[in-house]
Amino acid sequence: MAFNARTIIAYSLTTIVVVSLCIYIYKQSETYLKGPQLEISSPDSGTSTSVALATIVGNAKNVSFLSMNGTQIFMDESGQFTEKLLLSRGYNIIEVKATDRFGRNISRKLHLTKTGSDPEFISDFKTGTTSPAETVETTSKEINN
Repeated sequence: MAFNARTIIAYSLTTIVVVSLCIYIYKQSETYLKGPQLEISSPDSGTSTSVALATIVGNAKNVSFLSMNGTQIFMDESGQFTEKLLLSRGYNIIEVKATDRFGRNISRKLHLTKTGSDPEFISDFKTGTTSPAETVETTSKEINN
């Protein structure tokens, strides 16, 4: 078998095309091969706070369903999500779970501690509103009217 310039160029071009095609196929399927990706950027796990309302911020990629503590949450087109959660006093565990369209799951847990006391609220039965508790004295006659 004689190798002339034409044969060498043909084999070289064929090899380059095949290798390029393999790289292209790998790059296109790489996101599907990795599965769902989930990152929580705020707050950091292990954080203590005196604020009762926590804002959970993160990013999810290759995800078809996203939930926090079992409740579905939504993300924008770029995968960013922001969700508010009311913390109870003491130790709180928040689980964010992502599922891709093939059923693969990934989850991240946040461990947050709510310090201080919870504010007390008084309900106004006439208007249906609540306000922070202060020293308010009422009688049963005022409530029934």
